[in-house]
Amino acid sequence: MVVAVSLAVASDARKRYKLRSEKVIVLYNGIDLNRFIPAPEKNLLEFSKRRSFVFGSVGRLSEQKGYIYLIQAMAKIRNNRIKLKIAGDGYLREKLEEEIKKNNLTGRVSLVGHVNTAEFLKTIDAFVLPSIWEGMGIVLVEAALAGVPIIATKVGGIVEVVNKDSAILVEPKNSDNLAKEMIKLRDNINTLEIAAKIERAAKEVKEKFDIKKITLKYQEVYKNI
Repeated sequence: MVVAVSLAVASDARKRYKLRSEKVIVLYNGIDLNRFIPAPEKNLLEFSKRRSFVFGSVGRLSEQKGYIYLIQAMAKIRNNRIKLKIAGDGYLREKLEEEIKKNNLTGRVSLVGHVNTAEFLKTIDAFVLPSIWEGMGIVLVEAALAGVPIIATKVGGIVEVVNKDSAILVEPKNSDNLAKEMIKLRDNINTLEIAAKIERAAKEVKEKFDIKKITLKYQEVYKNI
């Protein structure tokens, strides 16, 4: 029996390894729901008193994650009070640092290295995952539980975690559209529409990715082998 962490991964595994459909089952990665506590409710008045509105992302600094397009999107946002923090490390770090310098984004965009994800999510106002391809995107589950609004690309298993009702979905490799949606989110952060997306995202991931439920499903798999 082969266990895939998303429908997207299951489909890829069947094609890549020529597996029979009945040999592949889908069990999502589980997460401890208690590790991520929603940040206090934010509002525009709070932002006006602060220096910046901070977007954040967490992931390997690799081509897959599409960070080059996120940095290019930041270059198109002509608001110095909108900033970006990218957590994680990887082989593209030097290239991304060069892209930041090339676009005069030093001070607005920072690569912060490895972090405690739960603590990092408390320091940002919105989460962005600009992946070019993605098996699942467990960090989206974490962001949803942390109560931050989400922008993500419509690729792979991402759409199994969030949808148009729980997040803002964009096409991959499109820095123009990404910049537009980031600005729009910043300007509408205090609306009922964004609040509804945040609430729905948290509700849906709690139902699908609770580690206790996933553990029971794995127990059933082992019993049936």
